[in-house]
Amino acid sequence: MERVKGEAAELDEVAGAALALDPIEQVRELLFGEAKRTTEQNFQALDEKLGAMQADFLARFAALESRLVDLSRETEHNQAASIDAIGSAIAQLGANVQNLSVRRKGG
Repeated sequence: MERVKGEAAELDEVAGAALALDPIEQVRELLFGEAKRTTEQNFQALDEKLGAMQADFLARFAALESRLVDLSRETEHNQAASIDAIGSAIAQLGANVQNLSVRRKGG
């Protein structure tokens, strides 16, 4: 943005020098100068809005990326816990089957 302001100031200086030397430039300035300055100001405002939108987008993207990493970790943790629970259930089922087998043989 600073660069745009500097370029605009430089253009104004060049335009001022040209006006002092060339009557055609003076006519152009009278006819189109205000429209040109307005257009440049509008362009600068749009450039600033675009920069703000880009910063907002990048912040949201970083937050989304962080949330995805958190969800991935949580999913891995839940998956490991589920696998442990299934293993424990299978071990308990095996123990129950052995107890049934022992009861039948003993009974």
